Amino acid sequence: MKLYFLILFISIQGFAQIRPKEAWVFRSVLDKRARIITVALNKDLYVAYDGNNCGIFKIWKEGVKFSGTIWDSKHGPQPISNGNSYSNGIVDEPVWFVQKNNQILNSKTKFLGYIWKDNKVTFKYEILCENKSILIEETPEFIKNQNNVNVGLERKFKISDTQGFEVYSLLKYDNLAKIEDIITDGTFKYVSKTEKYLNNNITLFDVKANFYFKSNTNSTITVYYNPSSIK
Repeated sequence: MKLYFLILFISIQGFAQIRPKEAWVFRSVLDKRARIITVALNKDLYVAYDGNNCGIFKIWKEGVKFSGTIWDSKHGPQPISNGNSYSNGIVDEPVWFVQKNNQILNSKTKFLGYIWKDNKVTFKYEILCENKSILIEETPEFIKNQNNVNVGLERKFKISDTQGFEVYSLLKYDNLAKIEDIITDGTFKYVSKTEKYLNNNITLFDVKANFYFKSNTNSTITVYYNPSSIK
């Protein structure tokens, strides 16, 4: 009985996540792109973050093929992601924005690294605008929905004082079975919704949206993917 309650307690506290690799967060070149941080949240969910724009580079399932000087002593090759993607992120464009009175201001986003705590990883970003600093923390996690089929990526954000500015992030989600597979407790405004049709009569959706942050608050965005959509 004591063991049962111990297991239940661990599960509730979120420490029961089993990572697919011992080194489940690592920085490398990935798919020929530098400054990528790969997070192996689960055997069914890998997420790569882009240290250049502090956004998501790729969400996929089948892990990483390691090749290159530090991995197998081969010169030239670099790590590449295996298999098809649930979603590809935004690259070579900013994904964090600051505005005031509906006018977008010049700002710069810096990647401040990441920390581990309680078997979780938290990324740290800084937005600089008009000599003011806004700090953001993001903690990603793997979850499944109630039917235990769809793969979910939960992103928890913590933002500091927004210094009187309005802060938002441009998000991109591909291959959604339905728009309702995006769940959030924050302000979410769609920029575009595109339908696409597969040969097996399946309709999928690609979405772009702005997510707005309130000063000194925590926010959560969860997106679910059906693994059959990427086969």
